[in-house]
Order: sequence, then C-alpha cells, then structure tokens
Amino acid sequence: MRAFTRASYRKVSHIAPVHEWLIQNHYTYDPQVPSGQGYELVYPGATTAHTVIKFGYDGDKFKPCGERQPNSFLTVSQMNASNFYRKGIDLYFSMARKFPHCTFTLVGNKEGMNYPGLPENVKILPFVEYDKLPEVYSSHEFYYQVSMCEGFPSAPCEAMLCGCIPIVSNVAALPEIAGDTGFILTHRDEQELEKLFHKALASDKISLSKKARERILHLYPPSERQKLITLIKDLIRI
Repeated sequence: MRAFTRASYRKVSHIAPVHEWLIQNHYTYDPQVPSGQGYELVYPGATTAHTVIKFGYDGDKFKPCGERQPNSFLTVSQMNASNFYRKGIDLYFSMARKFPHCTFTLVGNKEGMNYPGLPENVKILPFVEYDKLPEVYSSHEFYYQVSMCEGFPSAPCEAMLCGCIPIVSNVAALPEIAGDTGFILTHRDEQELEKLFHKALASDKISLSKKARERILHLYPPSERQKLITLIKDLIRI
C-alpha cells in the first residue's frame, strides 16, 4: 500500500488527518515498531497543505444506561490473527489470568478464531449492532485499548461517553483521548500493565467515570464534523 499512499499524496491538494500524530511523531511504545511515524516520513518532503480535523461524538446517543458490573473490563475489536497482538489482546488475556476476581469481555470475535487456554473469566462475543453498543459499554467499568498502532479510534471515545474509564497505550491519539480520566500504558510491558490494573481497580471509579464522559463531550463534540464541510467549501471556492 505504500506506493499507492505516496501516489495519493502527490496528487492531492489538501490533506485532512484526524490527528497530529498521523503527520509526524516519535513512537516509543514498542521497540519492534519503527520510532518514526506519520505520512511525512512515508512521503519525504511533503509540502501539501493540511488541516487536522478530529472526530466528533454524539453524547445523546452514547450515554450511561443500565447497571455497571463491578471490576469489569471491556474491549471491542474486529478480531483476526494480526489484530490479536496489534490490539493487545494477548496482554488482555494475561491480565484476566492475574485478576481472576474481575471479568473481561471481548466484543468483535470472528468465526474461526481460536483462543487456546482462554481464562474462565473472559467472555467472547461476536459483533454487536452499533445501536446496542451503548448498553454494552455502560455495563462495564473499564474500557481497554492498548493497541500497538492506531489513528484516532472511536471505540474508546464512545465507551467514555458511556462512563467507562479508559486504559490505553501511549500510541497515537489514545493518550489525548484518555487524559487524566484514565490510565496510560507507556510501554508494551506486561508487568507495567499489571501495576496499572492494580492502580485502576483502587481508583475513585465513580469520579473518573464522570470525568471520562465530560472529557469527550468537551474535546470532541459533534460540531467537530462541521470543520470538514467548511474545509471542502473553502477548497471548492479556491
């Protein structure tokens, strides 16, 4: 895809990345991943104008509803062999073994996936209809997404609007999304993640849950989407 991506950058007159991280950044989460990231490295010498336009989320559609299960963790991902490691599901299952008194749910399982030695406190679910996601988010205390690579993922934002406390990796937009309302894994390290889980379980969960929702409402309102329409109209007039 690299050649097609370069060709696209050469031909476009404007780029609208969803986060500054996608332009150029220094990656430190996993030493196996190149430290230099962003389209300016894929296309060296890029001078194309750009406007960062972040996503906006509907706080009326995604809001707390129903009863929240204590000490519960949730992750939503389209599962396949590569996503198992890219989304940190291997670490997720490791935490399930270390915290047997907690429950762990994985939504997005594909038929044919096999999970040898699956801990008893892990529930595997298939895809959930989009309209039913608020109910799933709202029934869990924590939302887990310690991906190795990302852009601007929507699932953590939707989960936080529903009152989930985020546990995320130090990758792309995830630290900005979580901010001081959750817990950030600085490196892909199982021991560091275990300490983070202990800290999360001992936190003021009621307060963090409210702060998580307020953060997304404040940073990424639906009005953000209008910026793309405005940009397109401005470019058409040029």
